[in-house]
Order: sequence, then C-alpha cells, then structure tokens
Amino acid sequence: MSFTNNIFRRRNLRLFLRKIVNNFKKTPNINQRKWFKDDGDNTLRLAYNLDKNSVFIEVGGYKGFYARKIINKFDPITFIFEPDTEYVEILEEEFNNNAKIINKALGNTDGQVNLIEKGDSSFIGDVSEQFINSKKVEMISYDTFANNENLKKVDLISINIEGGEYKLIDHIIEKKHIENIKHLQVQFHKNIKGHKKLKKALYDKLSKTHKLEWSYNYVWESWKLKI
Repeated sequence: MSFTNNIFRRRNLRLFLRKIVNNFKKTPNINQRKWFKDDGDNTLRLAYNLDKNSVFIEVGGYKGFYARKIINKFDPITFIFEPDTEYVEILEEEFNNNAKIINKALGNTDGQVNLIEKGDSSFIGDVSEQFINSKKVEMISYDTFANNENLKKVDLISINIEGGEYKLIDHIIEKKHIENIKHLQVQFHKNIKGHKKLKKALYDKLSKTHKLEWSYNYVWESWKLKI
C-alpha cells in the first residue's frame, strides 16, 4: 500500500471516529430520556402556583419559549435576562409590554464580560479571556438588580446560562436574596472545571433554606423554599 493511501486511510479513520464521538455526545443520556418521556417541559416546569401578582425571572431568555408558556398560563410580573442583542430583538417583538426584557447577563458582579458563542449555545467568560467568537456584553449582579427593583419576593426564577449558574446562585445565597426566592429552577452544566464539587457545595448551601422538589440530573431541577 502506498504512502499516500496510508495517509488517506488514517485521515478517514480519524473523521469516522470523530463522527462517532460527536453522535455519542448528541445522544440523550438516561436523565434526558426520562425527562422527554415525562414531558417535563410541559408538566414539571409549569407546575407552580403563580398568578398575576407573582414575580417570575428567567435568566437566559434565548427566544422566549419557556417565558411564553409561563406568561400564557399565569401572566405574572416577568423579567427576562438576555445578553445577546440578537435574541433581545426577538424577545422584545414577542413579548411587547408583557415582560421587562433586560439586555444584560445576570451574574455575581457588575461590569463588562465576554459572551462566548459556541455552536447553538453561548456562555459568559472573563473579559481577559480571548475567543474568536466572542463579544463584550454588560453584566449586572443579582444584588444590584434586586435592590434596583426593590424585590421583596420572587415566586419563580429559572436559570439556564451554560455554566454561569454556579457563580450566580452562590452570589444569591451570599447576599441572602435566596431567602426571598420561593422556587428556584436550574439547569446545571458540565462545561465548568470542577462542576461536581461546585454543584455539591451549592446543594449543601441551598439545603439550608430550600428543599429539592424534583431533579433530573444536569437536565432540570427545582428547589422550593422551606416554610
């Protein structure tokens, strides 16, 4: 076999193996399959006792799919955080005056951060981090937001921010705003170094004020304030 044919065989093998790995990553795991089977997006994620006087916060609004379901069912006072201007335009057109759209990332500090785009998702990185597909956006801390809006209670906060949830929830706990949140719904992610330890640390802290109602590990879970 020629040297050239050897190269092509190895290259094709690498491409084949890469395709297998990528397909494996896209294959739903056991928790995702159970979530889909239970139709969690249309059952558990909407099973809250809200009304028009309730306060609902969505962190990571994207195109507003979840917020639309909540608003249609309960019509609560709604805040949606989305740092990407592309999706902010979609949200503003979709919700008009039914929600307050905030073109910022919600996090643990105030100032500029990098919004890093990777495939269909985006996540927040430090301003010192350099990525090809990134842009600077504004972040507001939960503490600043809650004080600005004079929030005394939040009936439901839903968080899906591709790894930023660890710092955000820790900040909410540290500033004692967690005691004013009745339901905390979160999707934890594995794209952060030490995510298992970070998640365990948050569980220990959340357990002091909240009870875990249901959990599909690294899919969605919901915590309820203890009475």
